[in-house]
Amino acid sequence: MSFAAIVDWTVQNRVAKYQSYPTEAEATAHADKVRARFPRVFVAEDPGGGVGEWLIDPVAKTLSVDIIPPTPPPTNKAMFIKRPSAVPGSDIGRPKHKLPKQGGR
Repeated sequence: MSFAAIVDWTVQNRVAKYQSYPTEAEATAHADKVRARFPRVFVAEDPGGGVGEWLIDPVAKTLSVDIIPPTPPPTNKAMFIKRPSAVPGSDIGRPKHKLPKQGGR
């Protein structure tokens, strides 16, 4: 059985910062060491699974495994809009009218 010092978490109660230890005493020592910078730190038994699946109960100071993975944040779709590019043989990017030659006959 291993333990985790949960140092910080997101508003969705997902782990943002933690440190894993083989014993509760080691995890508690780490929590005590960082408590001045991270006052919410607590020690909990490692529930297994991947850390991305852990849910934090900040009131009970426990960890559990969420069997439903979190929904990824929405992306800015404007970043992925494909714009037309100049294709050989097309008129994209070419002037519609011929420009007069300058300086010469």
